[in-house]
Amino acid sequence: IVERGEESWKNVESVLLPNIQHSQSNRSTPFILLFDSGPMKPIGLTLFRISNIGTTLINDARVLNSNEKIGKKSFSLKQGNVEVHLDDSGNLDRISKGDKLDFSVSYEFGYYKSFPGDASDTQASGAYIFRNIPGEDFIKILPDPSKTIVRQTPLQTEVHIKFEVPWVNQVIKVYKDKNYVDIDFTVGPIDVSNGIGKEVVTRFVSSIENDGVFFTDSNGREFLKRKRSQRNTWTLEEFEPIAGNYYPVNAAIYIEDTKAFMGILTDRSQGGASLKDGSVELMVHRRTLHDDARGVDEAMNETDYIAPYPPFGDASRKGNGLIITGTHRLVLGFGNDGFGQVREQMDEMFMPIHLFTGAAQSPLLFGSKSGRTSKSALTEPFEKNVQLTTIKTLSVDRDITTFLLRLGHAFGGGESDSLATPVTIDLSNLFVDFEIINISETTLTGNRKKQNWINEKMQWQHTSDEFMQRHCLQKGDYTTITLHPMEIRTFEVEGRKTDDKDEERST
Repeated sequence: IVERGEESWKNVESVLLPNIQHSQSNRSTPFILLFDSGPMKPIGLTLFRISNIGTTLINDARVLNSNEKIGKKSFSLKQGNVEVHLDDSGNLDRISKGDKLDFSVSYEFGYYKSFPGDASDTQASGAYIFRNIPGEDFIKILPDPSKTIVRQTPLQTEVHIKFEVPWVNQVIKVYKDKNYVDIDFTVGPIDVSNGIGKEVVTRFVSSIENDGVFFTDSNGREFLKRKRSQRNTWTLEEFEPIAGNYYPVNAAIYIEDTKAFMGILTDRSQGGASLKDGSVELMVHRRTLHDDARGVDEAMNETDYIAPYPPFGDASRKGNGLIITGTHRLVLGFGNDGFGQVREQMDEMFMPIHLFTGAAQSPLLFGSKSGRTSKSALTEPFEKNVQLTTIKTLSVDRDITTFLLRLGHAFGGGESDSLATPVTIDLSNLFVDFEIINISETTLTGNRKKQNWINEKMQWQHTSDEFMQRHCLQKGDYTTITLHPMEIRTFEVEGRKTDDKDEERST
């Protein structure tokens, strides 16, 4: 039983799933508990109480859900507003959202062979340089439909897919009340027994006519427009048609045309490209066997362990190669709306909910009424286009706490008709049980008062400077601020707690 803590404990929907990974490693848990958390408290905590109602549930967990082995046939699965279709080979084939969007999209795994260097060209692929063997294209790794398993529950539906090689696995997940599809993958140890390194990528293929144009984020902030085999400021003489079109993807990459868009969000920084119209690919793992002569003096061949470096050993790699796991979130929608759709998922993907556990006997969680109540540090949630990027205590002097507060606008200009607009925030009533005494704005890094920086900076001759004309919040000033698209502002805040001592001890 899973219960959510409010004024009283309330049951929430939950299912117990057998963990497929448990058969591969005794270190993993045999079961996965999945439950509907509902809306989470912003900048706060939501409490759940988990109880085992008896041994029958554990014994029957493997048959509580529909575990269907599909075999070589096409099928579809639906959860909420999203329906996913797979073809008879186990490949993703089409995704539908309601009655209005029916989107052709496939998902492929494969790799490029790492270039080892030769007598005529010594530049090998390695830690800093990605180069595939010239003239050799992407090599597909095909799924094995005989091992495809579908698991359906009221909260989510999963498709477990294995491939023709044992070192690639994936799980497609469709969630209740969500408009996106998650694809979890496990890659490794990459097989290099034939003496050739591999650059492993995933590729999404659609019918979008993007004319070589795709967009990647810049460190999670503005999206940059990329054009395949083209540079805006010089005439490109292309020698590496594959590697030369890869760009860093910190949070998301997407393509679009007038009819539809396709965005993929990442859970870590990866290289990405759109090498053919309608396609997006991301590099998820690499294992090379040659040094690229860029300083590390070794191949990028990470294994379980390594022998000591000279003079104490030969630095040889031993054991298996590394295994990585990750998630790609696939977001689809109508044309020319890529910015807004991807933006709404970026923060959730980059900063997922943190899970903490405590013993059932803990008086903090279960000993008092206030301990059962889920809490938020905010008086009300921020608007969708506001990010709380930093909150950090600087000093505590008796009852006065000084902390650094950094707020950012999540959207860039023109990315959304409703959200890529200035937003006003009243800082005086921002936090629960906290009285703000003074607020002063600092530079972005928080090491100087912003007004002092403005007064001392070089004054250039100019006709207008909209940014400098915006008001700088100073100590003792009013507490309402405005964030413009892509703007980040930093403040030093002084205040004191207003909750009583008994409540403070109990929480």
